[in-house]
Amino acid sequence: MVKFYDKVTISALGQLCGWDLSHAKTFLHRILREGLLNSLLHSEGSFSNISMRIDKKNLTVAISDNGVGIPAVLRYAFKQSSAHKSLLKSSDVELIKYFTHPKIVLDSHLIKLSVEKGTTSKPERSGIGLYYLKSFVIAHGGELRIRSGRGCVDFKKSKTEVKDNLFNSSGTMLRIQTPLKI
Repeated sequence: MVKFYDKVTISALGQLCGWDLSHAKTFLHRILREGLLNSLLHSEGSFSNISMRIDKKNLTVAISDNGVGIPAVLRYAFKQSSAHKSLLKSSDVELIKYFTHPKIVLDSHLIKLSVEKGTTSKPERSGIGLYYLKSFVIAHGGELRIRSGRGCVDFKKSKTEVKDNLFNSSGTMLRIQTPLKI
């Protein structure tokens, strides 16, 4: 059962973004489920942070942690499974792009293999959550930034922008930005 304050938050978000209640609820669920739960359950960090900002044009949600980050996890999984050896030497940007590409859906068996080999301890992982999160955000006119390791990728409807060889940061940061309709 949805609590009263959840209904108020979802209603306010829906009005600000011009969405019906079902879409607002789905947006929050997908962002919080994928972003925050990944951070809490899989990052192996000591903290997770979530922030939300509304300005005149956009709703921005940021989720960050100080955990192992996407590239480190991927490199370890690829090394253990002996699949995608070429990605072991790839930049963090290429690994982030791989994890958000439709090919990850086809390769999700690699994640299952990494569970069997003990690379990750979470048997319920499919490895395709970021792909679905990116697809959802872009389909609804938003933008997604993923920062992990030495790479940063901005996914936008019209293009993808990358920044590589940045200073190495621990953990992962997701920033979801969606335009307001008011």
